[in-house]
Amino acid sequence: MTALAIRDDQTTFDDFQIAVLRQSGVDEDVSNAELAAFLHTCQRRQLDPFAQQIYLIGRYDKQKGRKVYKAQTSIDGFRLIARRAADRSAIDYEYEDTVWFDADGGRHEVWLSDKPPAAVKVVVVRNGRRFDATARFAAYVQTDRNGNPSGQWRTMFDTMIAKCAEALALRKAFPEDLGGLYTAEEMGQADNPNGQTIQAQAERTDNGSRKALKRVEYEAWFKDISKRISEVTSREEGQKIWREINSKRDKGECVADDVKDLRSLIAVRIENVEARAAEKAAQQQTDDAIEGRVVEDPPAPEPADHHEAEENVA
Repeated sequence: MTALAIRDDQTTFDDFQIAVLRQSGVDEDVSNAELAAFLHTCQRRQLDPFAQQIYLIGRYDKQKGRKVYKAQTSIDGFRLIARRAADRSAIDYEYEDTVWFDADGGRHEVWLSDKPPAAVKVVVVRNGRRFDATARFAAYVQTDRNGNPSGQWRTMFDTMIAKCAEALALRKAFPEDLGGLYTAEEMGQADNPNGQTIQAQAERTDNGSRKALKRVEYEAWFKDISKRISEVTSREEGQKIWREINSKRDKGECVADDVKDLRSLIAVRIENVEARAAEKAAQQQTDDAIEGRVVEDPPAPEPADHHEAEENVA
């Protein structure tokens, strides 16, 4: 174990670990509570912040008048969590070839243009079931004050948007393990001036603030229902959410592709819940057998004599 390694019994970062976190961008604004929460997340998720699997990112909060720090997982952290989940469940998963799209909808196996792609599609195949996700460049790109791509989005735009699409696909394939987690690439747009993506700016310019507001409301609903799905504990709960999604679809308030994705999430969640219940029941039966507490079926009663039975009836 190295000096930087986080121990399971550790309750606070030591001075050496704090010094390394400072070098990664964590400044004096971070509170002890935020550091404690970050340590807990690292331990619970078994992710190493010193191996770039998870970050502590600070963003300025106007109400608090300072940076507020929260944990964000890297795409490497996502891959590690997915791999552990697959190994734990004795299943396998793989990727289909990544597809980049130009502004006209043309498909590309490799992105060679010096201009950003319009979108990227990544498909994760888990036990034969496909979980596809498409990320549009305009929705995730991080920009400067002039609305131009900034940082790695300026030079590695094809890689950055592909990471966003991969994170989306992995979260669909492993909702129990990755639900509620977002990568640094996905959240980079939160640092955009005025908190707007290029997509939101375009919607406001072209169609007015009402359309942009509806989009925000829809995304909030989608995020909320995805979280509810990740917390489903029975088939009945899943069916209830399923009916809610169908109702929204019938009213024309839900995108068809999202309906498909949410149904897939529900199916996977129910499958996992029931599999874990069966596994728990099997384990309990094994434990009972080991402890000698197996309840045997009572012996069947001796069959009554046929003639005696007739006499009794008479």
